[in-house]
Amino acid sequence: MLTAYILHTGNVYISDYNNHRIRKVLEATSDITTIAGTGSSSYSGDGGLAINADIYYPQGINLDVSDNVYFGDGYNVRKITVSTGVISIVAGTGSLSGGYNGDNIQATAALLNGAGDVVLDTDGNIYIADRYNHRIRKVEISTGIITTIVGTGSASSTGDGSYATSATVNNPNYSRFDTSGNYYITEAEGNRVRKVISLVTTQQPSYAPSMIPSSQPTNITNPPSSLPTYVSGSYIISTVAGSGGVDMSGGGFSGDDGQATSALLKYPFDVKVDNASRYMYIADCDNARIRQINLQTGIISTVVGGGSQGFGGDGQAATSVETMLNHPYALSLDSESNIYIADGQNHRIRVVKNGVIYTIAGSSNSGYNGDEIQATSATLNAPSDLIVDSSGSEYLYIADYSNNRVRKVNLTSGVIITVAGDGGTTFSSDEDGVDATSTSIWGPRGLTLDDVGNIYIAEREHSRIRKVNITTGLISTIAGGASRGFSGDGDLAVSATLNLPCNVAVDSSYNVYFSDAENHRIRKIVSSTGIITTIAGTGSNGFSGDGDYATSASLYFPSGMYLNASSNDLYIADVANHRIRLLSYQGSMPTRQPTASPTVAPTSSPSNRAIISTVAGTGESGYSGDNSDSTSAAISNPHGIAVDSVGNVYFADSGNYRVRKITVSTGIISTYVGTGISGSYSGDGDVATSAAVNWPCGLFLDSAGINT
Repeated sequence: MLTAYILHTGNVYISDYNNHRIRKVLEATSDITTIAGTGSSSYSGDGGLAINADIYYPQGINLDVSDNVYFGDGYNVRKITVSTGVISIVAGTGSLSGGYNGDNIQATAALLNGAGDVVLDTDGNIYIADRYNHRIRKVEISTGIITTIVGTGSASSTGDGSYATSATVNNPNYSRFDTSGNYYITEAEGNRVRKVISLVTTQQPSYAPSMIPSSQPTNITNPPSSLPTYVSGSYIISTVAGSGGVDMSGGGFSGDDGQATSALLKYPFDVKVDNASRYMYIADCDNARIRQINLQTGIISTVVGGGSQGFGGDGQAATSVETMLNHPYALSLDSESNIYIADGQNHRIRVVKNGVIYTIAGSSNSGYNGDEIQATSATLNAPSDLIVDSSGSEYLYIADYSNNRVRKVNLTSGVIITVAGDGGTTFSSDEDGVDATSTSIWGPRGLTLDDVGNIYIAEREHSRIRKVNITTGLISTIAGGASRGFSGDGDLAVSATLNLPCNVAVDSSYNVYFSDAENHRIRKIVSSTGIITTIAGTGSNGFSGDGDYATSASLYFPSGMYLNASSNDLYIADVANHRIRLLSYQGSMPTRQPTASPTVAPTSSPSNRAIISTVAGTGESGYSGDNSDSTSAAISNPHGIAVDSVGNVYFADSGNYRVRKITVSTGIISTYVGTGISGSYSGDGDVATSAAVNWPCGLFLDSAGINT
């Protein structure tokens, strides 16, 4: 059993229960170390270094405002002081056996009987799930005095509507505050979720609990039914469009006006999202269509193309049967959501405005016939990518693939010029650090701009990523070398080998992301260090991994990408899997609980009193009650619990192999995740209620939903 806490820096702290250690994963390196415990299941070491101490089946773990670590150590609660690494006891006597010897004494003189969850508020007060004493206890940090705030010590579940100290709780194991100071408890043996209402206020919380991570995707279609406890800075992968065909001959066309995850795509080469994050657009290449997904509903439709490969339709409705595209490889959107299309085998750039399609660059012939002419008179040769500049209206950049150039169209005057590439295919060491128009760029497959206008190019045939400085016009290589292949992760990107990169994106910190297509990976270059890493893909082609870490997933010739500037979520056109997939960037957790204490009472009541009630469960272990009042429902061995921004309660109904939800406005309980089938695993990428989960324990809420 593992309990993990993700620090605001992105480091992860783990109570490694059966290994009798506290461990730490550094976000910067992903290295794991032991910070407490020798591996021996005993108790020793107070006053010395935590790494030399023995600890005993550690459970709940938390951090205070100074990042000191607190954890349940068998029958004790201990603290690791971050500045010194020294371990000390803050509750319990150091015994390896449990008991109860009273309250209103120093916490270090008190007996505990199975320290489960440990929660802190921002004042540093400690709340302990004293499991087999059937109490929630509080250690006042200013005095060190321990008191009971919930429970009498009796192993039962009684007392709803009375003061919490007069109520009974049965093996309380997990707990959480909401931001109004209400306190939720799961009773493992009582088969209930209980709520202790703060007497400071009785209203529902007005915003989310403090354990919500900072960044998650918004409104993705059919997100994975469950996610692992993640490491900050990692990516979780899921499918948002396309239902399969896991080979180079698969795919097809179906699904318009239905859910995007049930639709068929055929070699989707590019994906973009509009500025308002309302719609996703897909270059469905072999279906000769541009397709659109409403990100609020998940519904897919065709917005450009009649489905036949060829050329036709200029001046007509984009969805007319007469409108033909010929292998649309890429698309871009301007600030008004007009759609620009690299119509590859028609050797044209086409635009859709007000529902009408027409050509703005290229003509009926392929080739190169010069610059400083009207773009509609120029010849292009298999344009493979394009981007409208950040102003959204002034310039259009084109990856003119078989002309081995990057071209630029002034959208006001209509004139086209070359900004990178001389048309050649050879590369020598003296071709970096020179004017971009004087060097060879062999097969520019993808391109993007950063916020100052620098141009990044995925140079497919030379297996390099190049950058053009917009101020000087000079070009440089930022990733890739003299050969194709795979190497270099964890080292400088300029020393790495790539294998036919197809697309490139850049974030607000100038970190560069690219699809290393024949390596079946998405890789990242950190701007501050120049170090390259893989963030998605194992290197083996195929389809796997939805709902898991992206580095454990299989991709198959990834190509186009769209990077969400605010969240760093990354959409990928997974070409030969005939799917659009999402890399959900995982942010870090705050380090502490809210300041509100659940035990502060008005002056008219005895001190340290609060009102307790049952919000789910009858006390009988079983399963019943979905879509009815939650207090009449049977639940079984509830564990992890969380509350969303409007007060809806989610809990792990472990013995029923489900996650269930209580809607605050109605009190109705429903199944949110799981089928109730024990001992099985299924359903990643499917509707969560169709998935099988096996004894779910911990869960947390992010800004988009529930993760178990």
